[in-house]
Amino acid sequence: MKYLLLLSVIFSTEVDIIPSFYTKFYSSGGENNSENVNIFFLGWNINSNFKLNKFQINSSFSAHGIQNYRFKENDLIPLKSIPYSVSYMDNYDDLWIYWLSEVELSYATSNKNYRFGNFGKNVGNSLNSIFISNKPINYPSFEFKWEINSKLEFYYQYSFLNKEGIEINDQHFYNYKSLVYHGLKYQLNSKIQISFHETVIFDRNFDFNYLNPFIFYYPISRYIGYN
Repeated sequence: MKYLLLLSVIFSTEVDIIPSFYTKFYSSGGENNSENVNIFFLGWNINSNFKLNKFQINSSFSAHGIQNYRFKENDLIPLKSIPYSVSYMDNYDDLWIYWLSEVELSYATSNKNYRFGNFGKNVGNSLNSIFISNKPINYPSFEFKWEINSKLEFYYQYSFLNKEGIEINDQHFYNYKSLVYHGLKYQLNSKIQISFHETVIFDRNFDFNYLNPFIFYYPISRYIGYN
């Protein structure tokens, strides 16, 4: 007599991989360059998404080439101030290359969402970052969003901004250490939204005092004595 026991575990997964390609051309410098030269942007990107029930991984990797582009590191406009670039070809002084990469791990429940990774540079619930520039390369962050009810939402984010000592930081634009943010958003009606935010940028990689998302940070910063 033989017994056969089969045990199978089936996961509900979804995997998407989306490649893309782009090119841009500005004749006579366009709005990006005062010199009368043509500017070329060329690049490709691969986005991937993996979903396993409530767990999800999103990633993006892209490579970009620029020709005849006179960018400035201290320009606050993202398109005019590429965070870093490298020239690889000795015979092409006007050709530059740079890469961008993002990875996000998230876990969602019915009313809460947790995220970790270098998933972007926005601080707060907005199309554009309110508190810091979206120019720097991505930095590690963890955050959570809590939908308390249909009108009230709470946000918390802790980010590690320190780029001191790395190759692309010659001008010391990325020497801030860490950032903590929390906010409360109330949707009064379909046209009016009321938000309260508090943010602290401090010169330490990690501080336990700011791990509690439900306290006011101003008295904590005064108690510590430095930020």
